[in-house]
Amino acid sequence: NFKGKPANSRATIGRILSYVGKFRHRLVLVVLCMLLSTGASLAAGYVLRPVINHIADPSTAAADRLAYLAMMLGVMAGIYLIAVFGQLMQSKLMIGVSRNAIQSIRDDLFTRIERLPLRFHDNETTGELMSRFTNDVDNIGMMLDHTLVSVFSGTITLVGTMAMMIYTNIWLTL
Repeated sequence: NFKGKPANSRATIGRILSYVGKFRHRLVLVVLCMLLSTGASLAAGYVLRPVINHIADPSTAAADRLAYLAMMLGVMAGIYLIAVFGQLMQSKLMIGVSRNAIQSIRDDLFTRIERLPLRFHDNETTGELMSRFTNDVDNIGMMLDHTLVSVFSGTITLVGTMAMMIYTNIWLTL
């Protein structure tokens, strides 16, 4: 804000998200990858339950328990690979969205600086102005790369974990 007025945080977030909103199709893919990764992680935890129950069953022969364990370890490894793949794709897509959004913000800032009156440039030191723009834009980029994804991913994980706990045993969950 060039006039020294305090910015409305809701409006500021809306403006930042408008830059990200240009890449809706990629954001949908990010959310799908996030769901895939979280779902696979939750599924791996759920698959562990029957494995432990089967291994602890004394009526099953030791060789059968070992064969079941080996098979289920392969299944769990596959599930975790799916989770890793989902997280990798999510990160890659979100970094691309973030870089493109940051480039748009930088282009708009440059255009805005060019249109400012000469009097503004006389009153502000160049280093101070550029430092503010660079740091603020970098912080926005960090927020888009990490914080935004972490908030959504954490929320999905929390909801998914609660749903899995309720599904497994509602009384124990309560």
